[in-house]
Formats: sequence, C-alpha cells, structure tokens
Amino acid sequence: MTSDASIKMEEHPAETSKEGLRRMRRLAAEVPSFNFRPGSTIHNTSPQLIYPASTSTKTQGYLTSSIFSSSHPVPIRTPPILTPAQSLSLSSDGDWIITFHPNPPSNNDLNLNSQSTLNGRNVDTALQGGTIAIYTSETLLSPLNQNPMPTSTFSIPFEPLSVLHLYPTKLNLSDRTSESLGPDPPIDYDSSNGPTFLVLLQSSILYFYPTPVRTGDIISWQMTYLTSPINTKYHVNGASNPPQTGSFQIRKGWLGLVPSDKGVWLGWEDQVDVGITRIEAGQDKFGRNYIQTTPMPTLPRVNKIPFTVKGEDDYTEQLQGITFVPISKDVVKQEKLDGMQIDGEAQEKPMEKVGAVLIYNDCSEQSNSPTTSRTRIQVHSFERREVESAQGFNEIASGNGDTTTSWDWSTVPRPLQQFVSSIDTTIIAMHPLLAVTDRTTALALVSQPAGLSLAHLDLKADQWTTIGEPIDLGELRGEVELDLAISQGTARGQLGLAAVLGREAAPVLLVIPRLEGQPTLAASGEKSSLAIDAASSIILAERDGMDWSDVIRATIGLTGVAKRKNMIHDICDKIYTFAAEESEIDELNLLLKVQVALFSSTNDVRLELASNILRLKEATNVIDKCAIFKDGKITFDLDSIWPIIGILEWSIDFISNSMRESILLGAQIQMELSPNLNHPLSSLILIHPKLRRIVIRILSQLYQFINFIENLNKPILQPENKNSNETLKRDAMSTIVARDKIKDISYKEGLDIINWGKNLEKVSLDFKEEIFKNENLFDLSIKSIKDKDNNNEEENLIKFIELLPNSSELFLSIKQSHLSIKSKFDSISYLPLLSELNLTIRCSRCKEFTEELPSLFNINMIGEKSPWIKWKSNFKNNCLCGGNWEKEFNRRKR
Repeated sequence: MTSDASIKMEEHPAETSKEGLRRMRRLAAEVPSFNFRPGSTIHNTSPQLIYPASTSTKTQGYLTSSIFSSSHPVPIRTPPILTPAQSLSLSSDGDWIITFHPNPPSNNDLNLNSQSTLNGRNVDTALQGGTIAIYTSETLLSPLNQNPMPTSTFSIPFEPLSVLHLYPTKLNLSDRTSESLGPDPPIDYDSSNGPTFLVLLQSSILYFYPTPVRTGDIISWQMTYLTSPINTKYHVNGASNPPQTGSFQIRKGWLGLVPSDKGVWLGWEDQVDVGITRIEAGQDKFGRNYIQTTPMPTLPRVNKIPFTVKGEDDYTEQLQGITFVPISKDVVKQEKLDGMQIDGEAQEKPMEKVGAVLIYNDCSEQSNSPTTSRTRIQVHSFERREVESAQGFNEIASGNGDTTTSWDWSTVPRPLQQFVSSIDTTIIAMHPLLAVTDRTTALALVSQPAGLSLAHLDLKADQWTTIGEPIDLGELRGEVELDLAISQGTARGQLGLAAVLGREAAPVLLVIPRLEGQPTLAASGEKSSLAIDAASSIILAERDGMDWSDVIRATIGLTGVAKRKNMIHDICDKIYTFAAEESEIDELNLLLKVQVALFSSTNDVRLELASNILRLKEATNVIDKCAIFKDGKITFDLDSIWPIIGILEWSIDFISNSMRESILLGAQIQMELSPNLNHPLSSLILIHPKLRRIVIRILSQLYQFINFIENLNKPILQPENKNSNETLKRDAMSTIVARDKIKDISYKEGLDIINWGKNLEKVSLDFKEEIFKNENLFDLSIKSIKDKDNNNEEENLIKFIELLPNSSELFLSIKQSHLSIKSKFDSISYLPLLSELNLTIRCSRCKEFTEELPSLFNINMIGEKSPWIKWKSNFKNNCLCGGNWEKEFNRRKR
C-alpha cells in the first residue's frame, strides 16, 4: 500500500548578486564531506556494484555493474513519473532499496544557479524536497526491470542528509560473531514486511517502519513513520506525525550505529556548532513504535594543534565527517555522600561509553608559502552512568522513601584523543569497519603528495596509525571528490574488494587483502597463504548467506596467469577442508559452486563439466523435496510430476554420455592410444567415489519414480506451457502420457538402470580404499596436477572400467542412431530451450540461459504451493550455481 505525506515549503527570499558571489566562493573552497554521493554500495547477496551515473554522461540516476567480471553498466530504471534518483540506500540484508527523487524544478523556485552544489548535493534539490520511494531489490535490480513500482512513497521537504537502516545483519568472523549494532528488532520482526530505517533531514529525523493492516482475516503491511526534532529532548509514539520544520537547521549530518549499544548516534553541524544527539527507536513493551531523541551536552573546547613547529595556529578547519566507535565499558566504584564506603567496600557500577570520531580537514595559508593541508582527528566520549537520587529527594522520586535509580548520558569534559596526519596528508573518503576485532578500524582513501593510497586507520590511537601496509594507488584520479564502497569480505577484515568512485569516471575496483591481525579458519600454526585467505573469506560469507564474488575477483586479480591452475587447486582444497568442519554447509555443493566461479573467471574449459555436475547434484535434491515418505512407501507430489520428468530426462542424458565416454576410454587405453586425461571428462562422475554416489542416487530415484508412475491411478497436473496463459489443472490423460514418457527416458538412451546401478554399487564396495583421491575432485580431472606418477591414472582407470558392464545398448540406442545437434537446456527447469536465438537472460557464472525468469515473478506464493514451485521460486535473483541473472545485449545468432 502506498502512503503519502507532504508539507508546504517555506518561502525563501531571492539573494542579491553579492550574496550569491560570496556563497559560490564559499562552496568552491569547501572540502566535500564524506558520503557526498550517497548510494555507492556493493550488494551483499548479489555481485552488483550500485553507484550514481557519471556527470559526464547523459545517463541520470544510478547504474549497476558486476563485481564478478567486467561488464557494461546497466541503468536502474525507476518510474518515469519520478525524477531520476538523487540518492540511494540499500538495506543490510539486501532486500530493500530506498531512493530519493527530487521534485521537478520550476520557474518559481530559488534564484540559484542549477549547477550550484553544497557538499556534493545540488543546492536546489537540497532545499526543494522530493519523494522517498521504497522498492524491493529483486524488482529494481532484476534484468527484467521495465517499469518497477515502489511499494511506498513519501513526500519530504528536503533532500536527506543521511539514511540509516536499522537491524543490520551480524557478520560471522573466523573466531566469533560480530556484536549487534543499534536497537534490537521486535520479537516478531520480519524484514520481508518492509524495511526499518531513519532519514535525517535538515531539521528533523524520520523513523520509517512497517505496520500491519488487517482486512478481515488477511494481514497486509504498509509503511508509516514518526518524526522527531534534532536538538530537543523529545519522545513520540503511535501514528504518523508531520515532519518537524522548526527554525533550527543543520548543514551536515551523519547517522551511525555502535557495537553493543542499543541507540542510534547522530553527529551534526550547523552554521556555528557541532553537536551529537542520541536516538532511540523501536517498539516499547506495549508494542507501540516510538522515537526518542536526547541531545548530548555541548562538546568540550579543544586546544588547537599548531600547523608547524613554529607554533602557528592560524588555519581554517572544515568538518568532513563524524563516525562512532565503541569504547570499553568501565566499572566505577561508587561511595556514599559522606565518603564512607558501603559495607567496607565501594559498590561497582557499570558505565557504558561511546566515542564520536570527528574528522577535520585543516588548511593553512601562510604568507609567501603554498597552501598546505592535513587531517585532524578528535575523539570525544560519552558516558552512560547509573544515577541515584539524593536522600532528600527519595520521597519525591519513589513516594515511599526508597532509593531510585535512573540512567543518564553525559559528555566527558575532555577529548579522549586528538592527533593529526603529516602535512599534505588528508582523508578523501572513509568507511568504518565495525565488525573487525578492535571495532575502531576504518578503511580510508588517503591523499598524499605522492598520490592516493588505501590504508586501514586506527581511529582511537593517540597518533596517526595505519594497520598493515597501505595500498599505493598513484594518480588514480584527478578529482577531489571521491567515494568508497566496500564488499562483504573487506567489511569483516578478510580478503575482499573496495570500489573507488568519482564524479567524472567509471568506478575502479581494488583488491583489499586480509587485515593484519585478523585470524583465518586455518589450523593453528599453519602458514598463511592466498588460498587460505580466499577460502576463509568464502566460508564466512557462506555462513551469512552472502555473495562471495568479491573474493573470487580479488583472488584472480592477485594471481598471475601462469599460477592460476595451481591456485585454483589450492583454494578448492582449503574450501573442502574448511567446509567439512561446518555443520550447516554441504562441502561438495560449495566446492562445485566455487569451481564454477573460478573456472568462469579464468575462462577454464572445465566450466561446463563443473556446472553440469553441480546441476546433477541439485537434481537429486529437488527430487527428494518432491518425494513423500509415508508408511514405508515412497510417493511423489502430484503437481510436480512433469517437472521431475524434465529433471530426470536431463540427468539421464548426462549420465549416459559419461558411461559411453568411460567405455571408450577403456578401449583407447587397451589399444595403447594414450587418451588425453588432462582434458575435462564427464567419466569422472562414475570414477570418483563422491561423485559416483550422486549417479547411484539419481538411478535409484528414477527406479522409484518409474514404479510410482506405473501404479498411479490419479490425475496429475498438466505440464507447463509457456505459449499458453490457461490455468493448469489435474488431468487423467496427463497421467497416461507421463507413464509413457518416463519409460522412454532410459530406453532411448540404451541405459539398463538396474544393471548399471548394481555394478556402480559393487565398484564402491570392491574399492575399499579408493584409487582416485580428492585431488582429482579439486582439479575435476582424472589426472591430477598434484600426481607425480604419469602412468598411475591409466592403470587405475583400467581397474575401474573392468568392473563396469560392457553395454553395447548405450551405443545402439535410438538417440545414438539419430545424429542430432546437442540441444541447450534451461538453467532452472532443466527443459530444452524453445528458441536459442531469442535468449536474453543468462547466468553470469555458468553462462547458461533461462526462459523461466519471467514466470517466477508472476508466481503468487499465497496458499499451499507444490515443492517444485517452492524450489524454483528461490532462483528469482540467482542461478543455482550462485551467479546472478544478467541481460545479454546484441547477441549474435548461432
């Protein structure tokens, strides 16, 4: 449901030409604040970088491009009734996107130059307001996006200064889980109902949240908001109220969360002062949403740090940003008012502390010397103490004379730290890393005389301190205004990526190595390596359900072409080892996904084999989901019969080809023709024990399914028809056709299911110690690059093939006797593609196409759905290999 709230703008007098000239000079000299282009972000659950379009192009709004591989940027389409998005914010779970669309300019607006900017924001849009729009990510980022509609819209009087999503996802680290940030979500919180976030305006804070609306027995959700002033102690709950537009207004503002603190912190700057406000938002014990603001006492005055050794302090300072960090809790000994201790010992009272890090840009203009600049960092702290009422106020406080306690925040009268960088060293952009061990580290883009560099800074040190070696970028940009976006790996201090973005050029992706001091998943004492770093970062992302394309891109970027094959083997080895220790991760499934990603990134010929094996393994899983085990019998969901037939048809085709290939290999070896065992061979699914289990399972499922269909006397759901919009229904004739179809699957391939199944089981029993090891699995090759014996594979292969049935039917089958071009199959449904020339949607990793995606967005998940529908609805955003769907343009006919 769409909500709308609007407010009339205040009248602004036109400025004189002298005032306009002074304003323009001030804007030109101002150092841009951090996050001057809000919305540059790397998606956590898909390999997409989202960033504003360059001002040097005709495209307006936002673009998205892949971080997994080089690709053309794609505009993010928004409704044409709205102006192009001016800012964008992504929820931490990746499910929701918030955009701001400024109101269209009119001739009666402010008498300002349309190109005027204030801290990277257009002055007109900053004052004229616009529309906040809320979208689901899968709608806005889908390659099918044509005319997406927001779930809710709200009119606001000013452009947002900052947007902060509440209830961010906890990150898994190698030794622990990161601490919670900000308020706790309600007990019944479900992010699918809508996002929960704060919007900072120039004079107020808006708290947006979903609220239930009951219509009969149906509960729907709509977005609403509460609003609070910035510099006044205030509390409100209940229904929506109009935005506060008092006389107090700020120029800049930054919202932040702190580990283990339940509040939201706001740092702001108006024309005169800098201040801090604590915000509490959420649900009270009565289930009512509320927002409460508590301005902190005035920040203490800080002595200037001389710019030179001569003690000159005549420099100008500009606040670039404020971020918040945790400070360890202290235990304070409390004494009685007369100084006597209680029971001979002082009582210990907990005291919470939060730090506000203020980053300034200092500029000195001395006579007869060039202008110099530096970064200065101040750390102020705030304490939350338990306060007891004085004895004379006990009766007033509690009514019965008992001592009452309350909590109050105060500003510590002295700054915790203040330090400066060296001369002409300034921070251009910065991103705090609140999940890493010390929680006071930030990744900063630093400008120096030698050029730009990326460095990890300790924000709570007593001097300018970098962690590890900075990454020199040289003259990466000629621009002053740059932004920084980080990937999930970088956010947790592991191997990942960072994107440097500017106004005039395309983004640049940079590899960020593991932060010095951050542990990996390797055993204690094991020497660190790139393979360990990559595998650790992937496993941690997998724990959180996040996309790890950044790790693949970073690893390939750090590895030379000649070393990539060995590196792929080492990464697969570590992935399999680490995943085996994870109870929630299927190590073989993850290994195959990582192989698909690595082979795709390096254009390796093993990509198709890895993709097919992964698809075969997933086929067994979806068939199991459609099976019903009851009273010792195995039946199948009647609405999933035809999809299962399609899956089995593809699976048996792949398995039969591998059987033929293995028999031919044996013949070549016996004839001493020396086949190329380094080439990817599908025979591996029969030869390697872990892959052989998948084949045996599929053959068993096919056998059970044939028996079920032969004895079925109930109507089943008709097969899907993409050329018809008619509603499918159960039909007795459909059961008869399915019975003939399932018998034909193995017959046309010449495959004796029972004979091959028994022989493969016998192979597994006879080879107690398998002759093909995990190294063959990591390389997806019969001949491993780690095997020093050049003849060992052929001997082992002969031993294996001698145990297989010599099935001439495989070569005399109906399918083999009719020469035909190998058809392509749909990446989701396993069905043959109808028209390969008109395909436009494909996976970025396995490179397979699908025609199913449009139908997935039309599925109504209300009510009971078949296991097949539930399974395939999971692939709206990603292929089963983990790659995202992308639209292929200018595709040539094949």
